[in-house]
Amino acid sequence: MKLSLCMIVKNEGAVLGQCLESVRGLVDEVIIVDTGSSDKTREIAQHFVGEVGGSVVDFTWVDDFSAARNESLKHATGDWILVLDADEVIAQQDHAKIKQAIKKASEKSDKSDKTGAKVQGFYLKTRNYLPREQGFDFTSSKGDHYAETKNYPGWKDLPVIRLFRNQHRYAGIIHESVEPSIFKLRELPEYKHTSVSDLIEHLDVPVHHYGFVLGDEHQQREKAEAYFRMGEKKIRETPSAKAYLEQGRRYLELQEYRQALHCFQTALVHDPQATYVFPDLIFCCGKLLMYEDADLYFEQAMTFRKNDLNALMAYGLVNIQRRTFDRAINCFSKLLQAAPKRTLAYYALAVSFYELGNLLESYKQLTKCVQLNPHFVDAHDLLAKLLIANKKYDKAYVVLRKVIELDDDRPDAYFNLALVCKRLGRQDQFEDYRARALQLGVNDKMKAALFKS
Repeated sequence: MKLSLCMIVKNEGAVLGQCLESVRGLVDEVIIVDTGSSDKTREIAQHFVGEVGGSVVDFTWVDDFSAARNESLKHATGDWILVLDADEVIAQQDHAKIKQAIKKASEKSDKSDKTGAKVQGFYLKTRNYLPREQGFDFTSSKGDHYAETKNYPGWKDLPVIRLFRNQHRYAGIIHESVEPSIFKLRELPEYKHTSVSDLIEHLDVPVHHYGFVLGDEHQQREKAEAYFRMGEKKIRETPSAKAYLEQGRRYLELQEYRQALHCFQTALVHDPQATYVFPDLIFCCGKLLMYEDADLYFEQAMTFRKNDLNALMAYGLVNIQRRTFDRAINCFSKLLQAAPKRTLAYYALAVSFYELGNLLESYKQLTKCVQLNPHFVDAHDLLAKLLIANKKYDKAYVVLRKVIELDDDRPDAYFNLALVCKRLGRQDQFEDYRARALQLGVNDKMKAALFKS
């Protein structure tokens, strides 16, 4: 079975080569649609296509991802399609899994069964690597066996159909998908009794995505603005639960919680079965101090999805905010039983125990947290405060040095470093750290402590 890699690119010269090399030996041809590059993207693409086969196609960008994706599919001659972006790679060790999956699906389709169904595509989990702890569902890279993971503290997973038969086309101007094309098959008599899981299977192969850790700030801002604009257009032209969910999450990034809440509530109106929106609803209600509404949404989440880990995380954070720490501890403890690598949950547990005065348990949870994610700066910061409270100044010094290594703009960390050095009799370091704390800006109480004899 022939496999075609289909891509859309623009000014991806810095990363495209790595992406293409990651699929050498896996794909039989490469179709690259260029939407207006002005760097070496086209040159890199042409060189690889010359070696592997395929084509590089020019396409004018029209603010529509599906249009560009479908242009690439139009030129593909493979039986199956693999879709990647330039800032993504497939691990060499997963090539065999992909080949075996399409071979098995193709063999299965040749055999008749009672539904007449055949597998149309596969969900692959996109691992969105992040530079720091972020979001409800951040997974630590500690102990992960992929070499592609080693330089980053962790990721957030998102299942997306990346591998599918070359008969389907994309829909949606942003967050485009071939799902509608695949689901349309269920209107045919031979697919009438077919379930979604018969048509689309989950393949245990991650797509390693580095866009959030490699792009510069200007590129990230431009991309976010473009996505927001297209998200508004998508809601106007094809309103759906998914469209409102996506736009709500963009409002969350802007900390526009009232608008985000409206989007999430509208998503439920469009599809009452869209229970995946409950964690976002709970989180927004917490930010808007609508605690009774958060309680109701959490109750609904647990009714529809008893193991909704993101709802547990969101509700736990809301209970920290409202200072009902016993409830928060209950949420995070349940979550960690099911997902023991959720580092944010360990940190949130530590905060809850700290606020209740249980410093020993707080210390235990922080230790687990920083073991899983050595880059979690807030966890190191709280750990240092616990060590200072226990007069373990040497250890506190080491931890605080880690804090400023991770984030050099924390006045409270420099304040604590200055006081620790003073306790340890390191006068020169005390004066250096005091100067930095004052430069960054500390409150009057801290300032007085720094000049106290």
